[in-house]
Amino acid sequence: MSAPATSTATLTEDQRTEAQRLLMRFFLINGIVVTCVMENILLLWALQNDLSAAHVAVITTFSMLTMPMMLAGKRISAALGLARAWSLAWFYRYFFVLAMLPAPWLRGTAMAPVAPWLITICIFGLFSMRSIGMVNNLPIIGGITTRDDQGSFQAKVTLRSYSTYFVGTGCLVGLLHWRDTPATFQIILLCGSLLGMYSASLLRRLPELDDSRDAARVGLLKIIRHMLQSVTLRRLAAGWCGTAVATALIVPIAMLAVKRGYNVPDNTALFFTLLELAGSIVAAYALTVIADHTGPRPILILS
Repeated sequence: MSAPATSTATLTEDQRTEAQRLLMRFFLINGIVVTCVMENILLLWALQNDLSAAHVAVITTFSMLTMPMMLAGKRISAALGLARAWSLAWFYRYFFVLAMLPAPWLRGTAMAPVAPWLITICIFGLFSMRSIGMVNNLPIIGGITTRDDQGSFQAKVTLRSYSTYFVGTGCLVGLLHWRDTPATFQIILLCGSLLGMYSASLLRRLPELDDSRDAARVGLLKIIRHMLQSVTLRRLAAGWCGTAVATALIVPIAMLAVKRGYNVPDNTALFFTLLELAGSIVAAYALTVIADHTGPRPILILS
């Protein structure tokens, strides 16, 4: 891991530019990483290892059921700093990916009953670490940008992430069309975890802002009271809750419905993810074009 970033109250223009450059590089690499360990790949990996319907059903809920771990992320960030907490969570996220790679080798041994539990527990750990780390995403972006460039920076991050994600998913579709075996998935997950650990070192180099750590120390009840006192924040929270509910009802079971409902090969199932990403890239590009003219609020509503 790289040397930890220093703590500071404010950033100079040069420090802000360097921090944005580092975070842009992180999101570029993270787009590749997410391609290798995205939820659909994990689900296909579980099906490749013949996990029972009960295990698969549980796995599809982890992306949402681990969201309360963001509260733990808030406490860890208050103690360690936002950048360091995010970096550590991302490192251990990919440690869990590495830990489940031996599962196919256990299937033909006396340890075969352990394999489904190993995959399930590691995927739970992976999503838990994601929730712990992602709580610092927007606060860090807010700390290294100004009111004038925050909207355009977020739009550029989204466009870069989805573009990399799209290209990577296209490569995986071709790879699985050529060779669709558990060993192929092991190589995909191994590459993703190693790149993910490298991306964690980039986060470690981001500057720590004193006011961001102070904000992480604010209690949850105080935040809720503040939110309820603001009409804007209440509406924003209601909108996010509606989006989260819709996502929880659709996203986790979409891949499973395609695989089990139509019995298509893995590369064909993954092709539907590619179509989804194509729409996201078009939307992200449009947001990038208008971000400098509208500010962050319309960007948030449209996205």
